[in-house]
Amino acid sequence: KETHRNAIANAIEDLKEKSHLADVKRIFDAVQWSMYALVGIILVVFYFVQRQVTGKQERKEFLANYFLISGIALLLLPALLALSLLNFSSAFQGMHTLLFPQGNYEFPANSALITVFPEQFFVDFVTQVIINNMLVGIFLILIGFIIGDIIHSKIYK
Repeated sequence: KETHRNAIANAIEDLKEKSHLADVKRIFDAVQWSMYALVGIILVVFYFVQRQVTGKQERKEFLANYFLISGIALLLLPALLALSLLNFSSAFQGMHTLLFPQGNYEFPANSALITVFPEQFFVDFVTQVIINNMLVGIFLILIGFIIGDIIHSKIYK
């Protein structure tokens, strides 16, 4: 009987893990499509706003400012994520409570899911997201400064 109970418990735990992974996939898919939509909206807004700017010089200044502001805005996400690293366990628990209110995110320490994806995996993932966003943000800011320098060097020469 005990072996049978263990088999049932393992099967239930396996179903909970599969359910959680399916929920995670849905969330990642939603985030991915939201990012595509956001990029599309930003490009459309950029197109229409820059068309309203009259004069070649003003358009160049708008472009320089657009890159600067975009880069600065992009640096906000890494700043917020870096705060989560200060107390990652608590932030990770809070994120799971928010995204998985049905509670299918708690597993025993020896579960397959915890074994394959220990907390350090997620710390490393968040760290990589921070680094990638910072690099893109810095790159956009540099483009803004370069465009600004080009504009100003032509104006004052």
